[in-house]
Amino acid sequence: GVCPIQVLCSDIICLLEPKHSSHSFRGRPIPHSLQVLITLRYLACGTFHQESGDLCGVSEPTVCEIVHKVCNAICELKDNYIKFPDAAAQVIYKVESYDYGKFPGVIGCIDRCHVYIKCPSTTDAEEYRNHKIWFSINIQGVCTPTMQFSNIVWVRTDQLLVHPYLHAVTPDGALVWCMEELFQCLKNTLRFETRRCCIVIIATAVLHNYIKHHGWPDPEIEDDNDPEIPIVEANMDLPAEWTRLQKLLTLVLLHFSLLHLYS
Repeated sequence: GVCPIQVLCSDIICLLEPKHSSHSFRGRPIPHSLQVLITLRYLACGTFHQESGDLCGVSEPTVCEIVHKVCNAICELKDNYIKFPDAAAQVIYKVESYDYGKFPGVIGCIDRCHVYIKCPSTTDAEEYRNHKIWFSINIQGVCTPTMQFSNIVWVRTDQLLVHPYLHAVTPDGALVWCMEELFQCLKNTLRFETRRCCIVIIATAVLHNYIKHHGWPDPEIEDDNDPEIPIVEANMDLPAEWTRLQKLLTLVLLHFSLLHLYS
């Protein structure tokens, strides 16, 4: 049969073609399909531009320009794939959220993460330094029960933006984990100027919603036994074969269920 990844890549190439055509780099035309594949490879694997250039027979600066242009084209689709739910969808999401976590009135879950960037060369560079002393862009996303973004914003510091149209929120780290597993570039330091870093990040969010919309399964998240995530299992008989992530999510859901019962 046909590889599903090949089908997905072909669909994305066709989707972007009206917004991005083949361009000539120093007199050498590079097909639209190759430009999209170079960009998808960078987003998915976080590979160095020189490595992608050697593989495809183009220069490192050309790969950088291709990634920027294709990510811009993807970002132009943002309003088509990242939408805040309308009134009818909100009713459905409230029911689905309650069925999942027994938390009433939820139409979206807020999570945020730091995407590391190189030190900006601008005068406002220190505004991008986070509490861990690294330079980063602080991303806040709102996701639906179907694990799709309904909103995404970025800020320079550790400030958390909570929009007033949310009736209730809960932390949902699973979305960030899925994003980082799908797009390995977010695990590395983005070595672009700040504006281009934001474009890359938004492009990954658009692609995430696109593949979720087309029924692509979530990636399997490895149990890395992160020592920074303590798990208290007292008085709980959790299956021994469960991963650390499964145990953590179970305890979080139990916590909010008990809050609801005693409120």
